[in-house]
Amino acid sequence: MSAAEVLPALGRLVDKSLVVADVRADESRYRLLETIRAFAAARLVEAEEDTALRERHLAWFLLFVEAAEADREPDVDGWRRALALEYDNLRAALDWGLAAEDPGRAGNWRRHWPGCGTWTGAAGRASASCTGRSTACRTNAPACRPVS
Repeated sequence: MSAAEVLPALGRLVDKSLVVADVRADESRYRLLETIRAFAAARLVEAEEDTALRERHLAWFLLFVEAAEADREPDVDGWRRALALEYDNLRAALDWGLAAEDPGRAGNWRRHWPGCGTWTGAAGRASASCTGRSTACRTNAPACRPVS
């Protein structure tokens, strides 16, 4: 599907009540209904495509967090808003990354956890993910170091 075809296709899904459009003053965001999301997730598992999709999701949000970091100093409030809008996606990607054999992949987010109160639970999950793992994980993976 080309980029030009995405918005009309998304509009058709909204018209059929498969996708919900959340329209705010200057932005529209789209989300699946929970029943549709669960159905689609089950189909991904059946097709054995869930792991690849979660890896792509994690990779995209690692890049998102790195890009958002550039906005942190000049506009802390804007940076926090950007992360807050993606909180559910960021948490899902973080949980996937921390569950992997190398939780350090999600470690780039460590520096964000102290900056926003909602991330303190993520820091705890990151530290807990190293329980029972190798010493290298516990000492070298940024996600596993204590938050200062």
